[in-house]
Amino acid sequence: MDAVTVAIEQDTISQAFARLGDAAASVFDAIARTTAERLRGEMQSRLRRQTDGTGQTADAITVSKDGAAYLVTSIAPGSRAANLPIWLEFGTMPAAARPYFYAAVALEHGTYLRDVERGLQSAIDGLGGA
Repeated sequence: MDAVTVAIEQDTISQAFARLGDAAASVFDAIARTTAERLRGEMQSRLRRQTDGTGQTADAITVSKDGAAYLVTSIAPGSRAANLPIWLEFGTMPAAARPYFYAAVALEHGTYLRDVERGLQSAIDGLGGA
């Protein structure tokens, strides 16, 4: 024997990728939800440490789902100034910035990437030998 031949069936590969897509979608939805909740918690914690108010702005940070995306939203509660979250994040002429939103996102970035990597590997492992 002077040659080695490998036959690859396209249908088998296509089916495996389809199953991976289904498995990965479920895994990544859970990762996105968990990441959004961690972001909300970190944002709330940062606001509470940096401000001396009632905590209403921190409490008003929400997580919602819009299609396949989880949204973390910081809104001004009740009758507060609509721009309050922006003023806190970036500061104003008389008040120093109290970064909470983008700082939390930056801190979460590495954890999110590791979770995605592990999730993808888990979805691949879940396919077994097929």
